[in-house]
Amino acid sequence: MRYSRNSYLFLLNTIIFFSTYEVVNRAIAQEIDLIQVNFLRFLIGGLFLLPFAVLSMRGRRPDVRSVLAAVPVGVLNVCISMTFLQLSIIYSGAAIAAVVFSCNPIFVATFSQVILGEKMSRNKTAGLVFGIAGVTVTFLDGLLSGNIISMGVLFAILSAIIFGLYTVLGKRVSEPLGSTMMNSVSFISGSLILMPILYLTNKPIFNFSQSALVPLIYLSICVTGIAYLTYFAALREMPANVGSSVFFVKPIAASLLAVVFLGEMVTPFLLLGGLLVLAGIYLTLFFERGRRTAKS
Repeated sequence: MRYSRNSYLFLLNTIIFFSTYEVVNRAIAQEIDLIQVNFLRFLIGGLFLLPFAVLSMRGRRPDVRSVLAAVPVGVLNVCISMTFLQLSIIYSGAAIAAVVFSCNPIFVATFSQVILGEKMSRNKTAGLVFGIAGVTVTFLDGLLSGNIISMGVLFAILSAIIFGLYTVLGKRVSEPLGSTMMNSVSFISGSLILMPILYLTNKPIFNFSQSALVPLIYLSICVTGIAYLTYFAALREMPANVGSSVFFVKPIAASLLAVVFLGEMVTPFLLLGGLLVLAGIYLTLFFERGRRTAKS
């Protein structure tokens, strides 16, 4: 099935911003609590999207049930999935966290079949297999590196599972509500629920080093506001299991950024995993399209 050029551009924008997430987080880890980052970036990102969400309704009143349905979606993403991802960055580093988190399309494919009834073609299944193989190779690299990194890998897997569920439920909620309104409501509600958790665990809420301000604004507006918006805009035109497959390219980009800006090492396992991931992307997004073009 062919998808519009805009849907590919939306996915490209999403993966560019998402690939910088772990690296920017790791870079400011000494300046601001990473769980606090979740609270602030989703709160600011949700408020940034709110006026656009209101305009997108074009005078229509949002359905109360749909708005309320966005709240647990926000909890899944903001409070659970992204918290696990932050812990993974702390324990294993930006590159490994990015690679393992990129296995979330596996769980999107599983949940989308059960919840949305989406079907898997042979090339999509093969693409997922290659993606799984790439992430597995990197996972083995983490296991061989020590127990602390293994804990980080475990947190990244848990984050990927929850993010997969969030993607599928978010797509369903965004259909009646619109992706902009769904993201705004889920971000704000998720961050507000996270705030008392920060207070009870004696973590700072609004206090942080001034040097973290610009990176925090970038994470809030670009990585959270714009990237999530273009992600679900793409999912309106393609199945969740196809759109989410671009996450398989995230580890390659994030690992290169981690090498350049954080001085992290790229191992042969990571390189092999990256090649397998690229093969998975090709099979999932482009193989069937190219074969049909050749036949015609």
